Amino acid sequence: MSYDLITCIDIFEHLKYEDLDIVLEKISKAGNKFLFSIPFVGDEHLDADKTHIIKESKDWWIEKLNKYFKIKNTPKEWLFANQIIVGERK
Repeated sequence: MSYDLITCIDIFEHLKYEDLDIVLEKISKAGNKFLFSIPFVGDEHLDADKTHIIKESKDWWIEKLNKYFKIKNTPKEWLFANQIIVGERK
């Protein structure tokens, strides 16, 4: 089964590093388009939540996600565009 759009809003930063690739691989096979909202290093909300485990830069996340998804430009007019990454199935 394949979904048209999968959204992962404030999820990945709560995972353990060793689980992240497993989750990304499974998600990448389940959908066609993807929207990820992730707090990056420099975002005041990243350190405010003690349940955030993965604390990385936006560049780190883009590199990681690019292994599983074709990363697209996020429209600048979107609310919270600074923490959103858009992807498509490779």
